[in-house]
Amino acid sequence: MEWSDALSIGIPEIDDQHRTFVELLNRLAALSGEPAASRRDLRVLLADLVTYAEHHFVAEEERMLATGYPRAAEHAAIHDAAARSIHDLLIRDADEVELYGFLGTFLKRWLVTHIMGEDMEFGDWLRRTAPADRCA
Repeated sequence: MEWSDALSIGIPEIDDQHRTFVELLNRLAALSGEPAASRRDLRVLLADLVTYAEHHFVAEEERMLATGYPRAAEHAAIHDAAARSIHDLLIRDADEVELYGFLGTFLKRWLVTHIMGEDMEFGDWLRRTAPADRCA
């Protein structure tokens, strides 16, 4: 998967963080092509994803609260559900097939859907309601 301007919500800090998620997806694709990839390698990638997701979710939610975004609480609940799904998989003894399936689904479907939906809505709202310097 490659970053595309279609995924840009117009907030540089958040767009940069979303690019990092795309990089994680590409790491997964590279790892899945390695015959020696182990469950440990996948768990390391999953742990990286959890850590980064938590960092990103906090930064995005803080931005929403600071700008008075009316759907901030709803958006935080969506983030919480995604984080719980990742944590649940991490603590279970999932096999490689399940780990690849989950990571592929999360990073491809959930992330793109989330960016193109909820995050894009926030970016649009911020551009309509805030001075241009608050989008930067």
